[in-house]
Amino acid sequence: MLLFSLPGVFLGIIANSGVSLTLSLVLGIAVLYYVWFRICLSNGSTASVVTKHPPSFPLGSLGYWNDLLKANKIILEDAGSKGNLVSQWLFHKEGFAVIRAEHVGAVLRSSTSRLSISPHWLQFVALYHIKNFMGANSVGVSEGKEWKDQRKAIGKSLKPKYIRSLYQDMRSCVGEVVTFFESKCEQNGGSAVIDVAPCFHDLTLDIVCMTVFREKLGALAAMREGRHEEVVEAFNFASSEMARRTSSTDPLDWLISGQKLTQAHVTIRECVEMIIRRRLKQGIKEGDDDLLRHLLPLGNNDPAGNDVTQTVVDNIITMLWAGHETTASALSFSIYELSRRQYLQDALRKELVCAKNEHGVEIPSQILMKLPILNAVIWETLRFHPPALWTNRGLVSDLDLDNPNGQTIHLKKNTGVYFPVWAVHRSEANWDRPNEYLPSRFLDEGDSIGKEEVKRTHHRFALIPFGGGKRICPGHNLSPFEIKVALADIIQKFKFAPKVEDKVLHEPSIRANGMFMVCADNQVVVTPLGL
Repeated sequence: MLLFSLPGVFLGIIANSGVSLTLSLVLGIAVLYYVWFRICLSNGSTASVVTKHPPSFPLGSLGYWNDLLKANKIILEDAGSKGNLVSQWLFHKEGFAVIRAEHVGAVLRSSTSRLSISPHWLQFVALYHIKNFMGANSVGVSEGKEWKDQRKAIGKSLKPKYIRSLYQDMRSCVGEVVTFFESKCEQNGGSAVIDVAPCFHDLTLDIVCMTVFREKLGALAAMREGRHEEVVEAFNFASSEMARRTSSTDPLDWLISGQKLTQAHVTIRECVEMIIRRRLKQGIKEGDDDLLRHLLPLGNNDPAGNDVTQTVVDNIITMLWAGHETTASALSFSIYELSRRQYLQDALRKELVCAKNEHGVEIPSQILMKLPILNAVIWETLRFHPPALWTNRGLVSDLDLDNPNGQTIHLKKNTGVYFPVWAVHRSEANWDRPNEYLPSRFLDEGDSIGKEEVKRTHHRFALIPFGGGKRICPGHNLSPFEIKVALADIIQKFKFAPKVEDKVLHEPSIRANGMFMVCADNQVVVTPLGL
């Protein structure tokens, strides 16, 4: 009774002081929330650990989630070398971050719910930016039967056989990047300093559009010709603006979209709808295996193209976002790491040249998929620089976890569980020498690249760049294949070295306050082979 009487007492004091009733109500609600927050915090679960970074009023742990790389580092420190559970608060609601691979696997196998939070307004806040970014009907935020139907449709397309069928089309896109690099080097009379990040952004945007629609978006052509493509600029602006808003403490950024951002979303949506209608008018063939063909039944679209449902559009936009930014980031980080390790670059190039010489004009896709050093470089890049830094689940049933500190922790149904992916990949509980970039950890025992020596074994759920369980990212087969195709052709044409200014290596700009970790301003020295 005392708790509920406090706002009334406070309102009376404020009202007698001449403050307006509206402000009195706001202040009274704030006091009530503060008291409720402190009560919730003091009665936290036994899974809570003593941390150096306790939650703070009014956001809980959300206060440092605005920079997801920073949040990962904080959680990793609090988890300790054994990977203890870490208490995390979304406002006054307690959840838990899991670091240890065994805990990660237990949660991912037990729940497919994205996030089950009560009261409902907390769930709205948690998903607000994602829904603005990708749409309210996308597979990323759907639940239950709706999610299962969408996931099944996506899975019918993004299977290994279809992805391999795109091999030559992907190589054609990579060829445009190669041509662009060659022209820059020719203009410079030899080597050229190139920011590879926007090149890979345009490359992956065209590839994922081809995967979805069987046609490019025109990003590479615009890059090569030095012109602005409206829809590409809309993707760029929306990505940077949503990242800015995610980390903003200004409430207006959370509530008001802004005319330019709204127009960017409209431009992207109109472009997607236009392509869908064009494909529908041309006629969808039974033998077509692209994503659009398998998504269309979800909306019962009119064959004449008069009914492009939001479920279909939202899921395509989701695939465009998730399919290009993550892969572009992984490619950019791969070149960054290779440029600083000539021995690794040489070993990879030798493997590719040997495979090409053995099989003739080009490396067959099925052989490319199995090249050990290429695989090792890609998976170590995804471990060391995971593009998606954060994912979560809401428990659909109670779950017990054996915490390394000796406790058996009982997590109740509807508890929010968070996966700080970077922290999972950098934890001593999961990896040997986790803070060193060592692709040899993904080679067979006894094999190594250069003088790299590292333990090879790791738990299945110690590596989760695409999440895991039934709700694993739908593009978990597509993205690694894209990276392999791009690296294979580019490394055979060029060698890369770091840009040096005043004896200092140029470092890329890492943005980690949006949905993905972005490797921007990644300037490297590009030299055509043979020079």
